[in-house]
Amino acid sequence: MKRIKLKNDYATFILLGNDCYLKDGFSFGILKITEIQPLIVLENKFRCEKVDSHYIYIEDIYKEVNYLFDTKSYSFINGIDNRYMLIRDTNSVLILHNRSFPETICYDLTKKKLLWKKDFYISFFSFGDFLFDIDKESLSCYDPTNGNSCWQFTLNEERKYNQGEHKALANNAIERIIGLFENTLWVVTNLGHLLGISVETGVKVYHLTTPINIPAEWGNWEIFIQAQRSTIDYQKGVIFGIDNNIYWECDLNNPEETYLYYDILATCEKHQIKATLAGYLPVWYDDEIFFGQQEWAKDSSFVGIFNRKTREITWTSREISSDLFKGLNKIDFANNKLYVLDREGTLTILSKFHLEA
Repeated sequence: MKRIKLKNDYATFILLGNDCYLKDGFSFGILKITEIQPLIVLENKFRCEKVDSHYIYIEDIYKEVNYLFDTKSYSFINGIDNRYMLIRDTNSVLILHNRSFPETICYDLTKKKLLWKKDFYISFFSFGDFLFDIDKESLSCYDPTNGNSCWQFTLNEERKYNQGEHKALANNAIERIIGLFENTLWVVTNLGHLLGISVETGVKVYHLTTPINIPAEWGNWEIFIQAQRSTIDYQKGVIFGIDNNIYWECDLNNPEETYLYYDILATCEKHQIKATLAGYLPVWYDDEIFFGQQEWAKDSSFVGIFNRKTREITWTSREISSDLFKGLNKIDFANNKLYVLDREGTLTILSKFHLEA
C-alpha cells in the first residue's frame, strides 16, 4: 500500500524499531497495518515519550502513576517506584528523578537493585558515557556509575550581544545540548551560538557566534537564532539544520572554518514551501531532511524533502494533494516511511517509494 490514512483522535505517535505506537484518547497501542492494537487503557489523561534504547515511558497525569513499556518483549515492567520519572536507560540501567522530593536515583532494572541515590533533582541528559545537567549559565557533567560530579562549565559572559537596530541587547544563556562528537560536547545558546566543550575537562574549546558567510546586510548582530534547531550527523561529523528558507551546516573536524549559511529561498519558492513547523528538531535520514510548513489552525499544511547534498527541495506533498494535511502536529521518518500527524488527529503514512513516484 502506497498510502495509509488513519482517521481518529491521535494525540501523538512514537516510532521505535519497526513499530509505530499511538496515543489514542485514553488508550496506548501499537499500529498493525491499519488497525490499532491497544496495549493499555487508562482512566485519566496521560503522556508518553520515547526513552533511549527500546523503552516507552507512560505517565498517568492525575494519579501520578508511571508505566514502563518494553518494546522488545511487548510487556510492561513493574517494580519501579512510580513517584519517579524515567529519563535515561542504558543496558537496562535506569536513571530516574523526581522534582517534588527532590531526588535522583540510578536503578538496575535486571537486578532490581538501587545503584545510587542523590538527595537533589538533576535534569539529566545522556550522551555517550556521560550525564549532563543544564542551568542557563552553567553545564554540569556527572559520572553515571555513581552520580558524582566530574566538572562544571560556567558561561560567565558579562558581554551583551547586539540584536540589531532598534532592538535591545541580549544576554547569552545555554539553551540545550546538541550532542557529543569525538570528546567535544556541542551546545547551543538562546542566541544561537554554538559552543564546543571538552567532556574531559569542561573547558570551552569552540565558540561559534554565527556562520562565517552571513550576508553583510545583516550587520554585526552576532546572533543566529536559527541554530537552536541544529542537530548532528554523527556518521559524517556535521552539525546542520533548516529553518524557514535557511539551511546551515558545520564540519566538526574543522568547525571554525566550515560553519556556513545557505539561502534556499529560490528552491522554496519553486516548490511553494518553507520549513516553518516549530517545536521539533530536524527529521532526517542520510542526506534527506523531512520538514513541514505549518499553517494556521487546521488550514492546509505541507511537508517536503530537502536534500543536504544538492541543497534543493526534491519533493513536497503538493504532488499528492494540496489539501492532504489539516495543520501539522508532528512528522517523523523510519523504515522508508514518512509519518505525518495533522491537527485533526489524522495520521498519514507515506511509503518512500510513493514519494519518489
